[in-house]
Amino acid sequence: MESMTAYMRHSFKVSRWNMTVQIRSVNHRFFELQLRCASHLTPLASELEKILRSSVKRGQLEVHLLMDPADGFQKSILDQALLQQYMDQAGRLAAQDARVVLNAADLLQLPGVISVESTLPAALDIQKCRKQFHQGINRLIRQRRKEGVQIGSLIRHRLSQMQKRVIAISQARHSSQRAQARSLKDEWQRMQASDAPAIAILEWLERQNIAEELDRLHLHIRAARSLAQAKTGEQGKELDFYCQEMLRETNTLASKSRDVRIRHLAVSIKTAIEEIKEQARNLV
Repeated sequence: MESMTAYMRHSFKVSRWNMTVQIRSVNHRFFELQLRCASHLTPLASELEKILRSSVKRGQLEVHLLMDPADGFQKSILDQALLQQYMDQAGRLAAQDARVVLNAADLLQLPGVISVESTLPAALDIQKCRKQFHQGINRLIRQRRKEGVQIGSLIRHRLSQMQKRVIAISQARHSSQRAQARSLKDEWQRMQASDAPAIAILEWLERQNIAEELDRLHLHIRAARSLAQAKTGEQGKELDFYCQEMLRETNTLASKSRDVRIRHLAVSIKTAIEEIKEQARNLV
C-alpha cells in the first residue's frame, strides 16, 4: 500500500558541483509532473523526468532541480559596448556638473554591464547524476509506502468498527421482531380495510427486509479489508469504489428500517465510510 503524500530532498556532489533534487508529492487522480530548473539544467531534468515517470504511478509531483556553483561553473561576461555607453553618458554629465563622479566600481554595478552565463559543465558525469536521481526517488517511494502502511492501519481500524456496527444492526433487527410483527399486523389490517391487493402487502414486507443490505455490507467490508491488507498494487481507486457501494447499502438500510437504534448505527457506519474515503484518496 502506497500513499501519494511525501516530501524528499536529496543532495549530492558530482565532480566539483553540488546538486539538489527536491520533490513534493500530493494526491491526484492521475500522474502530473511539474519540474522546475534553470534552463542550462534541461538535459538533466529530462533524465529525471524519465525516471519519475517509470517509478511513480499516481500523484501530483512538484520537482525542483538545483545546482550550486560552489566551485564555479558560471562565467561572468562584460558587455563592453554597454559599458562604453555608460562611460560616455557619465562623461557628458561630468562636463555639465563637476560634482558628478563615477568610478570603475560604480560603472560595473550598473544594470547589464556584467552578466552571469550558466552552462552545463562538459565534465559533468551524467551517469552518476542518473544514479543519484534513482536513489532520491527510491527515498521518496519509501516515504510514500511508509505513510501508506499507516493509512492502511487506520482503514482497517475503521472497517473493524463498521463490522461491529453491522453485527449490532443484525442483533437489533432480531430483537425488534416483535415490534415488526405488531407493525405487520397493523399494516395488514389497514390494507384489508382499504381493499389493497396482496401484492401491496408483499411489497411492504420487502421494504422492511434489510437482510440483503446486511449481507452485502459484510461482503464489501471483507473485500475492503483484503485490499487494506495488501502490500502491493493500486488500492486507492478500488477502496473508493467499495466505499461508494457500502454507502449505498447503508443508505438503503437506514431508509428501510423503522428502528431508531438501527438508524443511529447506520449513521455511525456512514461516518466511518466517509473517513475511509478521505484516507483512500491519498492512496495510489
